[in-house]
Amino acid sequence: MAGDEAAWVASETLIRVLGPASRYVGSDVAVPAALDFAIIFSSVVSQLAVIQGFHLLEDRDISADTYADFVTPLFGKGVSEGLRKQLQKIEQDDFGKPDATISTWRSALAESSDTGDNPKNTELVKSVRALLDRAIDAGEGEKDFIAMIRYMRGSKYRLHHRSATTPSM
Repeated sequence: MAGDEAAWVASETLIRVLGPASRYVGSDVAVPAALDFAIIFSSVVSQLAVIQGFHLLEDRDISADTYADFVTPLFGKGVSEGLRKQLQKIEQDDFGKPDATISTWRSALAESSDTGDNPKNTELVKSVRALLDRAIDAGEGEKDFIAMIRYMRGSKYRLHHRSATTPSM
């Protein structure tokens, strides 16, 4: 929460019942939105990195469980358990019943957050949004976020075909 500190102090008990991890972050009311965006973006990039890593291993004899054994220690316990389940779903080609679709995550990244008084480099944000846009354009938008691997698998042909037909300079 941000804003009037006295309001935070008066409401803290109730706010922590509703959101135990809540905390006062100062008087600037733009800070919670910026913090929310930064957390969402970090989550999306982390998930994409794990999905991309598994995609790079798909033609090797590495199971989802083996990959999870190596990659999940990089994350906290709750995140690790979720990633392990997601990797198993990828291995089983189970992209149904999404908690959040690729389109949902893309909407969450619709606009980069207010960068404050000094402009920030947002190249990575723009690249991730463009990647999600391409997956949506390829028909994966209403599938679970882990269906990004389906886009990655399908994009092998598109990338190869584009480079084969693009004239060299």
